[in-house]
Amino acid sequence: NEAVYVIDMNSHEVLYINKYMRDMFGDVKGMKCWQSIQNQPGPCDFCTSNELLTPEGDPSGIYYITEQYHATLDIWFLTQYRAIHWIDGRLVRLEIAMDITKRKLAEQAVHEIQLQQEAILDNIPDIAWLKDREGRFIAVNEAFGKACGLKPENVVGLTDLDIWPAALAEKYREDDKKVIECGRRKQVEEPLVDKDGKEIWIETIKTPIYDEKGEITG
Repeated sequence: NEAVYVIDMNSHEVLYINKYMRDMFGDVKGMKCWQSIQNQPGPCDFCTSNELLTPEGDPSGIYYITEQYHATLDIWFLTQYRAIHWIDGRLVRLEIAMDITKRKLAEQAVHEIQLQQEAILDNIPDIAWLKDREGRFIAVNEAFGKACGLKPENVVGLTDLDIWPAALAEKYREDDKKVIECGRRKQVEEPLVDKDGKEIWIETIKTPIYDEKGEITG
């Protein structure tokens, strides 16, 4: 269930293809790879075949792995390739390509959600943040960063104990624990010590976040 093919590294002739490959591109055996597979007018300027050889011109024995987008097929491939000696002794490029389009689309969707999340957080004038079940910050907004004196991206992965005075941090974590245990929103008034050491009082609303299975994730 992966595309497998072999290409002459000098002539670019396709020497071997498996059924999976034929189903996608047709019977391209004997044709130029840049024409029949990559749909290019000439040898690909992104070809990496020379990188597969030692300075002496022998196969390096190393498998290279890359993610490549095929524009004609609109498919993402995870491609493994290496140089080997073919049955007649010539140098060839052996390539194995696995369709990872679903995974790439999922990654893009997650990235878009993260961008939307950042846009929402950064347009909230009050201090706002997201945490996971272990109390690690997933995302914070600019107001949060100003309060603690850190860039928002540098807060990700930290906990309250890494940012605030110990006594306050333990209080915040205890409130988080109660919200996760009861599964209900909690509203409290509590102190906060900002980056300048100034203590202020804030009203905090903590709300559980559920996944598609109905389980609390943060």
